[in-house]
Amino acid sequence: VYWGTSQPKPHNRDARGTDGDALYSNSTLALDPATGEMRWYYQHIPGDSHDMDESFERILIDYDGKRSLFSMGKLGILWELDRVTGEFRRAIDLGYQNILDVDPRTGEVTHRDGMLSDVGEELFFCPSTGGFKSLRAMAYHPGTEALYVPLNLSCETAAFAPVERRAGGGGGGSVRGRINHFHPQAPDQLGEFRALDVRTGETLWRHRLRVPYNTSALTTGGGLVFIGDWGRHVYAYDVRSGEQLWRSRLSTMANGFPITYAVDGEQFVAFAAGPSIGGSSWATILPGDLLPEERNPGGGSGVFVFALPARPAPDLPGIVRVTIEVELSCPSCAAGLERRLRRLDYVAGVEVNSSDGQIVLAVEPGRHPDPAAVWDTVRNAGFIPDRMAVTAIGHVIDRNGTPALALSPDFALPLVELDGVTATATAAGDQLVKVTGDWNASPDGAGRLQVESFEVRW
Repeated sequence: VYWGTSQPKPHNRDARGTDGDALYSNSTLALDPATGEMRWYYQHIPGDSHDMDESFERILIDYDGKRSLFSMGKLGILWELDRVTGEFRRAIDLGYQNILDVDPRTGEVTHRDGMLSDVGEELFFCPSTGGFKSLRAMAYHPGTEALYVPLNLSCETAAFAPVERRAGGGGGGSVRGRINHFHPQAPDQLGEFRALDVRTGETLWRHRLRVPYNTSALTTGGGLVFIGDWGRHVYAYDVRSGEQLWRSRLSTMANGFPITYAVDGEQFVAFAAGPSIGGSSWATILPGDLLPEERNPGGGSGVFVFALPARPAPDLPGIVRVTIEVELSCPSCAAGLERRLRRLDYVAGVEVNSSDGQIVLAVEPGRHPDPAAVWDTVRNAGFIPDRMAVTAIGHVIDRNGTPALALSPDFALPLVELDGVTATATAAGDQLVKVTGDWNASPDGAGRLQVESFEVRW
């Protein structure tokens, strides 16, 4: 069981009377469900002094042979841990907070100069105590390998108040002289909904609203992500492009966790509408202060259910993505290679990252170019690939005693066994399987796909 813990109490270090780590606060705990024994813990923010919880949802994702745990707290930092050992892997700072720095190699946290205030000392800090990311949960979509994160962008000027230190007393502590601000990077807008690639942490797309996004995100197998806002609207976006596909309006603010379910083969999505608790920063204090022209009806709580159209056609067999690692120190040469790759009729898009020496080809749905031909295209342009990873969708078959991924009746990718993955995939039978692995070119030009991960699609 993975469990996130809250900030220490009182919130401010000076009010606590110690500059210690406040062990196990703002942490991820891994607990044995049978015994309650703690297998490991990871403290994201030792000695927090700004009410910056890290207590929200933990999302478990397997990719590239890694078994990871992802989380995000109020600071808007996406943490990735090894969920088996608790080892730090990455921290992706969205770039909105001004409180601390995280060492990208070790995960060590250092508060920035001037950001540790004493009791009664006025401080401007981002985010506000409401946080950029809070109880509204993010969602993962395995088809895009992306997280969809509801954010609300605000800052605060305030002084933390003293807290009585006595048995039976104490508490979190309050702030005095609070002044709420829009974030400098989002003037006049509070809500942001952002899609993040779990491999790179890069933003795939984002939307901003004047009002807060006020529900958790919900992804579906049909390629949609649902969310609701404080202004009574609910939305469906395309998970890949971020295009708004649908919008409706409720009786009062959307709240809580949308759900989806099916009855007699018909799919529905349900949203709850109703007010939040009076002291919540996101849904009461911040919009009430910063959005005086916006109002929600006092009544109208309810559950609103919408029917979805028939499910779209399933994924087509074929190559989905090709990632090539190659030396790109010559900018003009890299641009020439990009132009050459864009001219290939099966390529839907090309992304070049010269600093990382990485080229990502998005392939048109249902197409299955031979990875060996892609490899040769790069070589013929004067580059020698260091590595090429392929993601493809097909049926795992046995071809003359060797597993292969069939993309069409006359084309299949030979697979190299890895930790029983292909055997398990073969057991999926007639279901489509999404396979990711390294393409190992061979002298005879045949090549093999060394399987790193697979996912049953339908």
